[in-house]
Amino acid sequence: MLDEPQDIADLEAEIEALRDEADRSRKLTIVAKLVIVAGAVMLLVLVMGIAASLGSVALFGSMSGPSARFASGFRIWRPDALN
Repeated sequence: MLDEPQDIADLEAEIEALRDEADRSRKLTIVAKLVIVAGAVMLLVLVMGIAASLGSVALFGSMSGPSARFASGFRIWRPDALN
């Protein structure tokens, strides 16, 4: 004959195991989503850093010519150059 109390206990144990597995799966899903967001933020920071670096190089290059001409204009107008 069937052992009904044992069958019920086995099913309850299986349900509990599946519930624990579902909880772990939910936690892993949350961790995976957090890692995706962190990766996107780091990628954005990297892109902004590269853009800032290239922008500063371009700004330095565009300002080196005018600033050199501006500084050379001051060298012409030295006070001892008037005598």
